[in-house]
Amino acid sequence: MAKIAAFAFSVSNTVSMRSRSTPPSSSAAAASAYAATSSSTDGADRFDVIVTPSRTGPNDVHVTAVSAFGGPRDAISAEVELALPSKDIAPISLPLRRLGPGHYFSPGFEIPLQGKWTLTI
Repeated sequence: MAKIAAFAFSVSNTVSMRSRSTPPSSSAAAASAYAATSSSTDGADRFDVIVTPSRTGPNDVHVTAVSAFGGPRDAISAEVELALPSKDIAPISLPLRRLGPGHYFSPGFEIPLQGKWTLTI
């Protein structure tokens, strides 16, 4: 998979989040979900990612692709992987379904361990 955008977030029993891009905008948002925005390497697209509740167990993952012009950007295929390098967990592919133009969703994806996970699009 070609890496378009990468995010890093921490999963624990109490939510702790970090991003190499934009952090959550308020402490209330930080308490319930991981949210971040990252731009592709060529600057043409932006990806918004929300992981809820960002804890061990089932999590909903939303990925929204936005074009440089601000509209939704549909992908021919969207692939997202999660990895936990600190525990030698290789990338795990997230099953995504298309909810609408540029909006992809993986409901109830099981995050089994605490740690700093990376999400790659």
